[in-house]
Amino acid sequence: MCASPAAVPPIADRPCVHSYSEAAKIKQKADELEAWELEKWTNQKQAEMCVAVLGGLLHCGARTSHHHVPARYQKEMRFKHQLKSELVALKQRIQSGKDEQKKQRQLDLERLLQRYQNVKSELEQQQNLERIRAEKYWRSAAGGKKR
Repeated sequence: MCASPAAVPPIADRPCVHSYSEAAKIKQKADELEAWELEKWTNQKQAEMCVAVLGGLLHCGARTSHHHVPARYQKEMRFKHQLKSELVALKQRIQSGKDEQKKQRQLDLERLLQRYQNVKSELEQQQNLERIRAEKYWRSAAGGKKR
């Protein structure tokens, strides 16, 4: 889409950019203007859709019929509804995945703790057996020297 010659200022009227910082500032202003225009356009389109939908609802006796809503808005409304439904389903899948992962981590933690307790218990038993054997050995060794 070409701009009309009246929309583009003559070269002599255009600001002369001498540095990157000036160019960056001008670009920032242009980006802000573009964002503002896009938001304005989106709000206007949304308002048009609301008017069309409300007009259709009022005209149809407050039923959710799309007979009086223009076809271009019906298609967009269906598409938006489909996107919202998909987003809800995706969020549910993500949440169930998180819940499943959390449950699996808890099970892994419990198994690891149980394994730790079993190893600790086994080492304590081995240490006690070693201590008892050492005490018997030292008693027998000490008792043999005294005789």
